[in-house]
Amino acid sequence: MANTFQKACATIAVTLLASVTLQARQPQDAGVIAKFQRAADSYAFQHRQTERRGTPPAPSVEGAFFTPLVAAAFRHRIRTSGCEIPQTGEGDSAVPRPNDFTDGTSPLAPCLVAVLPSLPAELEYRTRGIALVLADAHLKIVVDVLHAAFPQARSVRLKPAPHLGPCGIRLADRLALRISNTIGSSDTATMPSATSEKLFLMTGTLPNA
Repeated sequence: MANTFQKACATIAVTLLASVTLQARQPQDAGVIAKFQRAADSYAFQHRQTERRGTPPAPSVEGAFFTPLVAAAFRHRIRTSGCEIPQTGEGDSAVPRPNDFTDGTSPLAPCLVAVLPSLPAELEYRTRGIALVLADAHLKIVVDVLHAAFPQARSVRLKPAPHLGPCGIRLADRLALRISNTIGSSDTATMPSATSEKLFLMTGTLPNA
C-alpha cells in the first residue's frame, strides 16, 4: 500500500514539474505551437465533415504538421520535460508512414502528453521506436510522424575488469609472484651444497697445520 502511494505521489510530482516546464517554455515557442494547433483544429473540422458525408478523408502528407520549426519545439519540450523517456531500440525504420494504420504503435505516456500541445478529440499522440506519431484517434491511421523525437540512450563500452583472485590480487600478479617464489626457493635449496663445495676446495688447498 505504501509503495503504491509513493508511486502515485512521484507520478503527480513529475506531472506538476512537466507543467511548470511547459509554462516556462510557452512564451518562447508560442507562435510555432499556435500554428500546429490551428493545423490540428483544421484537420478535426475536415474529419467531422467527411464523417457526415460518408466520404474518405484526404490523404495525409508527412511534414504537414511537424514542420521543421514545430519539430524543433516538440523535441525541445520532450528533452527538457523531466519525464521518463520510453525505452526504444535503435533507429526508427519500422515507423509507419502517413495514411498507414497505427498497428504496432503505443500511446504516449501522460507525462509527455502534458508537455505537448493539446489536441482535439479526433487526434492523439502515439509512439513507435524513437518517433512520435500523430494519429487519427477514430480512424486509427497515421496523420504525421516526427522522427527522432526521443533521445536515444548512448551505450558506453567499459574496459573489461582484470581477473581478480583472493584478496583482490590480479591473477597475472599472482602468477608472477608464484614464479618468483619458485625460483627463490630453488636458489635457496642449492645454496648450502654450493657453499660446502667451495669450502671443501678451499680447505683442500690450505697447508696442513
